[in-house]
Amino acid sequence: MCHNSETSISNATMLTKTASSIEHPVGDERFTDISIFVGILHGDLNINNIIVSDNGPDQLKLAGFIDILDIIYGPPMIDLATLIVSVQAKSVHHNDGGCILDTTQAVMRGYTCLTPDAQCKCDMELLYYCIAARCAQIVVLCRYDALRDPDNSEYLLADNDDTRTVLRQFYTNCMLKDFQNLTF
Repeated sequence: MCHNSETSISNATMLTKTASSIEHPVGDERFTDISIFVGILHGDLNINNIIVSDNGPDQLKLAGFIDILDIIYGPPMIDLATLIVSVQAKSVHHNDGGCILDTTQAVMRGYTCLTPDAQCKCDMELLYYCIAARCAQIVVLCRYDALRDPDNSEYLLADNDDTRTVLRQFYTNCMLKDFQNLTF
């Protein structure tokens, strides 16, 4: 689907208004000590929701995002975990799945290139737990949705086996200290 500049402007305006209307996402005094960087998140940042433009051989450029109905306010590690799990599951599906640490490092390199001060805002411990949580969420929700809609179960469960494999790899091959030692 093509979007003209008017649509992009209205989407940007909508995001700005949404961001400015949010005072404090937690709102509970017990959590005022937490110093986690937060911002507007896509909410479902997987490889199917990213648009890239082809600028020649091996030169893809981020062009935009689609499916922005799940926009939320929170730490970027949530979106990054979703993207890392998506990339790793696709690698597993195509039988070229390397180590999830390599996938994490590649995604984080891209993120820090796009976001100038991202390096200092990356909470690798939070990312570690967000990746595990995202895998578990996909496995459980896909199965639940398939039980509720058996006629659509083939589609709903399409990525479930790959995500279970990613979760197994994650807990077999990754330790928190490995994440904390990544450089990008």
